[in-house]
Amino acid sequence: MRAFLAVELPADIRRSLADLQSQLAKTRADVKWTEEENLHITMRFLGELTGPQRQGLEEMLRRAASRHHATTVQLDGLGAFPSVDSPRVLWVGIREGQEELTKIAQEIEQGVTALGLPKEDHQFSAHVTLGRVRSPKHRAQLVAAMRAVTWTRPEPFMATHLTLFQSTLTSAGARYTPLVKFPYSIKK
Repeated sequence: MRAFLAVELPADIRRSLADLQSQLAKTRADVKWTEEENLHITMRFLGELTGPQRQGLEEMLRRAASRHHATTVQLDGLGAFPSVDSPRVLWVGIREGQEELTKIAQEIEQGVTALGLPKEDHQFSAHVTLGRVRSPKHRAQLVAAMRAVTWTRPEPFMATHLTLFQSTLTSAGARYTPLVKFPYSIKK
């Protein structure tokens, strides 16, 4: 089973991000946009899991989630990896809640590697992936639109749990299925 951990986004936040995607899509840049229902904050990509790995992971995540607070999350501005001038991944950052999400991600990373899964090759950076640039077609227009876009950040939301998702690759794109939710037990 191919899997990842994420913080789910409320429907109104996903709609707001989809509106932002629509504005950027007018550039006709060659971008594979993340479907609205798939927008989330990835905490850790896990890859292929065996049954025993999943069982150990779920036990570790229950304990980890119970040690953390529900946290207020506020989205921030638009950005790109590796840079806005040379975008490959378009994202919206996190303003409020970044520190707590980073602490959780670090604990998850320690637990995942203790279970024998490969260490993450990059440092955690809380964000929502809007899309992936597939080719340089209309890139200049995309970059200009990213600099000029007007988007009102949605209201903050409360992240109350982590979700383990199964990711199934299909010819129509990835399909994400929530499997287990791990609630934070300590409320702010």
